Formats: sequence, C-alpha cells, structure tokens
Amino acid sequence: MRTNAIIFDLDGTLIDSFQDIFLALRGSAVALGLPIPNEKDIRGRMHLRLDDLVKTTFPEADVNAVVRKFRDIYDSSGYPHTCLYPDVMRTIEALRSTKHQMFVATNKRKKATEAIMNRLGLEGAFELVVSSDISDPPLSKSELVRLVMNEGGLQASRTVMVGDAIGDWNAATENGLPFILAEYGYGNIPHGEVHDGNVWAISSFKELIEVLRIEGH
Repeated sequence: MRTNAIIFDLDGTLIDSFQDIFLALRGSAVALGLPIPNEKDIRGRMHLRLDDLVKTTFPEADVNAVVRKFRDIYDSSGYPHTCLYPDVMRTIEALRSTKHQMFVATNKRKKATEAIMNRLGLEGAFELVVSSDISDPPLSKSELVRLVMNEGGLQASRTVMVGDAIGDWNAATENGLPFILAEYGYGNIPHGEVHDGNVWAISSFKELIEVLRIEGH
C-alpha cells in the first residue's frame, strides 16, 4: 500500500478509553437512580456513539439527562485510566520520519479529545484533529473524514483510514479510501468479514508499518 496520508480514529484505535467511559456511565446510573450497567455489556457497545450507547444501555431513561450527567462526570475525572495502545508513540514517530501526514477524525467531543491527547503526549503529532461537535448537529464520521480530506488537500488514492468500528469502515468507503481495521479495538467486525480487496486488518498498532510497507523500520 503506497500512501502519504493517514486518517486515524481515536478511541479504540489510538487510545484505550474504556475504563473511564465505563466509570462515567456507572456514575451516571448511580446519580440518576438507573440500573447499574454491566461492564461486559458496555465493552460490547463501545463502537457506538455516546447517544446510541446511552439509548441501548438505559432504554427507559431520558437520554439527554444521562448524556449531560455522563459528560459532567467524565470531564471532571481527568481521564486517569485512558492510555495509548502499545507501540502507538513509536509507530507514529516512525510514520513521521517517512513524511506521512497524519490526521484524526473522532466522534469524541473536542474538549475531551484535546485534554486526553495533550495528557498522553500526542499534541503536535497530527496535522489536524477534528471532533464531531465542531458543528451542531454533530458531524457524522463520514463527514469528518471528508472535512479532513478537504482541509488537508488529500488525494483518496494516497490516503488510508485506520479505525476499529463499522462506522470507520463506512466512512472510509464513502470517501473512496482503503481501510485498515484495528482488530484490537472496540469494533465488533469479525475477522472473517474483512474480505474486501480494499481492506486490511491489524492485530496491533505496530503492524501498520508492515501493512504500509515502510522500509527501514
């Protein structure tokens, strides 16, 4: 695969944010008198956007009220358990050394995105980071990817999308991009489903180097 630009998803691709999200959901349930969510169930829904995650977890609740409480708890936590996946920083440095342009398109809100990326040392690693709440109503993942491509002047033939969920795959397809599935993330796409000639799968972040066929690393 010959590329000079990579668009990354954030949660489930670059960072593991599960524990902080689960704790904020559990805290919201306690505060609002809702059933306490099961950790396994939440892990299986981590590929969903926040509003859909809340709807499926608390089907009888006021979604807006739960989302507001979640954001209060989540943002005030400082995201202490969120971390980079193994080899993310080393791989990003390798990609930068080969002059790859790197971007992030995430459904995560800008406030949390910036705080987490700064804490984890990712500030300055990407040409552009776009979050869904830069617009009201929020942009879809496909719209975010299109925005990155337009802002970065990227060519579809030289750009690849890396993500862990079906929404990332769809966004890549809708923008004419090849897709690399991060199987270690939260998505629920079985390996057997990755049969498209324009889709690759990695079981660890460092495998990007091999998939992109970058020599010398």
